[in-house]
Amino acid sequence: MNLSLNTTDRSFNRKLITVLLTAAALWAVWYLHEVILLVFLSIIIAIGISIPAKKFRSNSISSGWATSLSVILVSIIFIGLIVWLLPLLAREIQTFIDQLPQLLQSLQSQFAGTGVGDILDSLLSPTGDALAISNGFSDTNLLARFVDNGLPVVFSGAGALISVVTNLVLVFIVSVMLLVNPKSYLKALLYVVPKSTHQPIVNIANKIYDTIKAWLKSLSFSIAFTSIAVFIGMSIVGVENPAAIALFAAFATFIPNIGAIIPILPIALFTLPVSLNLFIIAVIVYLAIQLVESNFVTPLVVKHQLDIPVAGILVFQIIAGVLFGLLGVLLAVPLLATLIVIVRELVAKHHYHYQVNEIELTSDTDNHLVLKNN
Repeated sequence: MNLSLNTTDRSFNRKLITVLLTAAALWAVWYLHEVILLVFLSIIIAIGISIPAKKFRSNSISSGWATSLSVILVSIIFIGLIVWLLPLLAREIQTFIDQLPQLLQSLQSQFAGTGVGDILDSLLSPTGDALAISNGFSDTNLLARFVDNGLPVVFSGAGALISVVTNLVLVFIVSVMLLVNPKSYLKALLYVVPKSTHQPIVNIANKIYDTIKAWLKSLSFSIAFTSIAVFIGMSIVGVENPAAIALFAAFATFIPNIGAIIPILPIALFTLPVSLNLFIIAVIVYLAIQLVESNFVTPLVVKHQLDIPVAGILVFQIIAGVLFGLLGVLLAVPLLATLIVIVRELVAKHHYHYQVNEIELTSDTDNHLVLKNN
């Protein structure tokens, strides 16, 4: 009896095993996607810290000291911004809350008889006082309402904040560990893959490093332009604490397109207690700056540094947001750039042996696409 498998059966079994292993790998990636994104964020931070470390090494400082100085410098800047910004925002939020009843009444009188006025009427009591703010409740009822409704929200918010802080600390620790000996992690990967893939993997690692570094440079340029322009604009129109608004605008630059609306909140906090007209003028100035930044500065820089279509970034942001939440939106641009590098190097170059820009598309007079044969 011949128990050997013919060639067709062996080929089918190999394909089946390949499909099953691919499905298992995709399932593992999806199941661990939060961890993978945090590791990816650690890699980005490590590359970012390595940039000033390289500057330090160019001044005859040893590699270990250069890395340590870079980590200390980044930590001091980050902690300093938090220590300066949080008390400022807390004070302005309290001022906004204290002046909210008066602001609502002022808006109600200005928009009386309009749709906005009707909405404000529903927020105010018949006597014109804010229901829950100015009249309030008795101390006993207020305490009971806080215990029933407020405490769960407070504990939930505190738990979320602790989780975010913990993840940030872990990400920073992993980033420092990656900086200490980055080659060892790639070497460990090379030991578990076929030797024929070693050079393509090294090429991909180099390309990913160059791509993320280019993204950080483009991001730095956009942050510098946005923060300086917002600071000057807010100072001209007379908004208090223009540096805080500029800092929020700088943070919002990390999230292209979608993040543009975030600084409107601190603008409202700093201007609405003063004047509604000041708020409107400040928002118009800020939106004008964002219009220039999002339509001229960022597209030119991103296109030059990463060669990614801006529309592709927006679509991928939406996909990453749906799949991975806020962290996916935050890392959408470098994640998309990394995926493009992997596909270009591993599939196009290594598997199909295409060269960069080998495939060219043009269009004729009727806007029909034409493939140029090289």
